[in-house]
Amino acid sequence: MKKIFFTLVILATMSCVFSNANAQEESSQSHRNHLYARAGFVIPVGNFADVEHGAAANGFSVGLHYRHQFEKKRWSGILSVDFFRNGQNDKVLKILQKQGVYGFEDVYMYNLPIMFGVSYDYPLSENYSVFAEGAIGLNIFWISDATIHKGIQSFTMDYGVAFSSPLRLMVGCRLYRYINVSAGYYYFGSPTIYVETSIPDYNGGFEKCPDMGAFVFQVGVGL
Repeated sequence: MKKIFFTLVILATMSCVFSNANAQEESSQSHRNHLYARAGFVIPVGNFADVEHGAAANGFSVGLHYRHQFEKKRWSGILSVDFFRNGQNDKVLKILQKQGVYGFEDVYMYNLPIMFGVSYDYPLSENYSVFAEGAIGLNIFWISDATIHKGIQSFTMDYGVAFSSPLRLMVGCRLYRYINVSAGYYYFGSPTIYVETSIPDYNGGFEKCPDMGAFVFQVGVGL
């Protein structure tokens, strides 16, 4: 009976040691690699917000950010995919409505930047750090199709898909390694988009979009 008891004690001890080793290994791995879901508020700036150019309104963003922390270093590699949506600025809508033009209130601009870059973390405590990151990549841009009304007439505007080279510069803080709050600047580029339209005397064609930039405030949660 005693042999059985001591055997069970030894097996239980070995099991605890093995489980603790695995937990430490997983904890170390999770410290190096993180996948975050991010969501935020987007404020267009420059030509992107200007009434005569981009005429974009405030919008929102959601995305996934993967971070690989290099071994024993403060540097990390980052890979991200974000989705941005901006509507039309209220100022330009009022100007058009005074001219009897309606329909642009249902038009939205979308950016889908796929980016990679680096992040540098400076730890302030065991569970708190600040960071700065920069990234570049490929941006996919499109505009929702529109039906424009002027008086009793209606016209259509159909947009294609365009591509550009984006840039991201962000700073923020990490809490308990699984929560981060960041703020910074996204530059989406100046893509050339194809437009088809039924508007008289305007056959559409390729159009150069203005430089699109925005300040972005995001909150991320580790998955």
